[in-house]
Amino acid sequence: KLNEAKKWAQQVESNIRNGKHFKKAVAKKITLAEAIERYVREVLPKKPRSFKNQYQQLRWWQDKIGHYPLSEISSALIVKMRSQLSEEVTHRGKGKSDATVNCYIAILSHVFTMAMKCWEWVENNPTHKIFRLKTPRGRTRWLSEEERAKLLVACRNNRHPHLYLVVVLCLSTGARKMEILGLKWKDIDMERRVIMLHETKNGERRDRKSTRLNSSHVKRSRMPT
Repeated sequence: KLNEAKKWAQQVESNIRNGKHFKKAVAKKITLAEAIERYVREVLPKKPRSFKNQYQQLRWWQDKIGHYPLSEISSALIVKMRSQLSEEVTHRGKGKSDATVNCYIAILSHVFTMAMKCWEWVENNPTHKIFRLKTPRGRTRWLSEEERAKLLVACRNNRHPHLYLVVVLCLSTGARKMEILGLKWKDIDMERRVIMLHETKNGERRDRKSTRLNSSHVKRSRMPT
């Protein structure tokens, strides 16, 4: 027993030197709800596009297990709550999809990543041991020439002054809607038939070359300045 006590003392001393002892003490005092509040305050505002959905997801975790100290949030507990989440019925009368459930796990994971790497509240991330639910691969479908022509006619006859141009740019470049809506005149090079995308999903700038874009498209639909 004396040897065991010495080993325990040595381990405690080692943890104190490495900061682990402090993290364990902090993890016992700070609840998941407090961690989520800090995340909502400091991190979520930097993600305006996903703010609404992730805020809702974080509030779900806060309501269900927010009272737990971070030290007691285990992989087993998260898996248990994941099962409960999957069984919840949406306003459409259906259960949440596996893809949606994975999003709930992903945002919780980022909270723990911040708590571990930036705030130094925990030693590890319990979500890293959890396998994500398998989701079906999306179906890839291309518009036929007839469908594309009908779409453009409908867009041209629509009341929205920019709808036709937005759709033409999306079809021509493969860019996303929000990327196109964020364009300015300075981002378009008519000579090179290239547009510069600044507001991309992954936060990186990139060029997109258009195969159909020409000056006539731009003239028929005035771009916002």
